[in-house]
Amino acid sequence: VPGVSGCRYIHARDSQIACYTKQFKALIRRDGLRSAVRTVDHAAKSDSNLSGLCHMAWHPVGSELGKRAVSLKPPAVLRGSLSFCSEGLLHGYYITALDHAPLSAEVGRAISQSCGGMNRRAMLNCVHSFGHSLERKSPNDLTKASRPCLAVTLDGHSAQTASDPLPGSARFECLYGMYMEKSL
Repeated sequence: VPGVSGCRYIHARDSQIACYTKQFKALIRRDGLRSAVRTVDHAAKSDSNLSGLCHMAWHPVGSELGKRAVSLKPPAVLRGSLSFCSEGLLHGYYITALDHAPLSAEVGRAISQSCGGMNRRAMLNCVHSFGHSLERKSPNDLTKASRPCLAVTLDGHSAQTASDPLPGSARFECLYGMYMEKSL
C-alpha cells in the first residue's frame, strides 16, 4: 500500500491511525473503494502494525461514507465478508448514518432491514455498529437507547430459538456496541 509503510515510524498511536486513514483515502481515490479494501486487507496480513491499527483507521473513512448516505443500507462492498480490519469501515458508516435518524422503535426495524440479508458475521457487525451510535444518541438514558436493540429482528424472527440463535445474538451485539461506546 503506497505511503503506508512510513506510518509505522510515527510514535504517537493516534497520529499513526491518522496517517493510515490519509493513505487509505488516497488509495480509494486512486483505485476505488472495493480495490482499496482488498489491498489494505491483504497488506494487513503481513504487517502487524497495520493489522493492529487499520480497523480504527477505517472508521473515519466509513464515517465520511455515512455522512453521504441516503439510507442506512451501506455500499455493496461493505455488505459482504469483511476482515476485522475493514469492518472499521462498516462501523464508521453506521455510527454516522444513524446519527441522523430519530431514536425510536422504528430504528430497531430499520436496523433489521439494513442488516438483514448479510452473512452472519457482517450482520452481527452491522447491529454492533448501530449499538455504538445508539449510545452516542442518548448517553444518559440507557433504557431509551437500548429499545431499538431489543426490537431487532432478522429474517422475520423476533425471538431467539434453539434452532436460530441469530436474533438473540444480534440483540446482544447491539447492546455490546452500546456498552463499548459507553466505556470509550
